[in-house]
Amino acid sequence: MPRPAPTDIEVCRYIDAECEPAEREAIERALAEHPESARRAAAWRSGDSALRSAFGSLGGKADSAGAEAHATRESVLDPLQASDLARSRGRATVAAVASFIAGALFTAGAFALLHLGRMH
Repeated sequence: MPRPAPTDIEVCRYIDAECEPAEREAIERALAEHPESARRAAAWRSGDSALRSAFGSLGGKADSAGAEAHATRESVLDPLQASDLARSRGRATVAAVASFIAGALFTAGAFALLHLGRMH
């Protein structure tokens, strides 16, 4: 029975050398069985290597290099993953705006009730 394709998190851990040897071997076997995942991992590794080359000498500015690596990995997502990511970000934005509006309305209502109470 074929192994499932490695998850994006597993591939990232593999590329960043953050997994134990046994996990690394399992991911390598899974990549060998799933060519599309292997191509995606190779593209991410290429982007990661380019970023490490470009930003490796920055020392204390690793945060910007990390942000660039994240952006590069997102840019190689397949179209379905990219649209899912954009949709989830859009939902998060709508939820944040709705929360802000609800809070503002609640505050305005409480303020109005407080003022009406003082008028009588």
